Amino acid sequence: MALQGLWGGPWLMEVMGLSRGGAGNLLLLTSVGFMTGCLFIGQVTDRLLKSRKWTLVAGQSLLLLLLLVLTLGPAEQVPRWLLAVFFFAAGLAVSSGVAIYPMIREMFPSTLSATATTALNFFVLTGAAVVQQVMGLIIGRFPRGPAGYPAEAYHAAFLVPVTGLAVAVTLFLFARDTSPR
Repeated sequence: MALQGLWGGPWLMEVMGLSRGGAGNLLLLTSVGFMTGCLFIGQVTDRLLKSRKWTLVAGQSLLLLLLLVLTLGPAEQVPRWLLAVFFFAAGLAVSSGVAIYPMIREMFPSTLSATATTALNFFVLTGAAVVQQVMGLIIGRFPRGPAGYPAEAYHAAFLVPVTGLAVAVTLFLFARDTSPR
């Protein structure tokens, strides 16, 4: 959310030199990837991996790898068409997160499942809001030049969601898989 919603556009324009429309089109591919992934994530979960937990872990691990490409800077050296693939793939990877909703529903008694789902949504959205603010504080600590903030500012800021995702994926390895076998 922090990349697509707030900081991806400035990074694409200031570091990658894209126009506002070009940046928007690449970020749109994240949504297209997410929508595409949501069409198939149930099939991946039920038929391919046969596990909600491992679908989520695999998808979020892919997302982590893709974000590392941004954080460490290699994305700045690839052709534009490959950036398009990157953003689409990020959207696909994010779609694996929807596997958590049936897990939450099955981890709690039916009388609490709606409350648990609401709590999950609350923390996802609050987390995204806080991460965006923290990233902005980090970026703002760097000197802004005529073309905007330097690549290093964005690399440092991208460490925030990368670190959070790495911790979340690691902790999720210990979660109970609710998938029917």
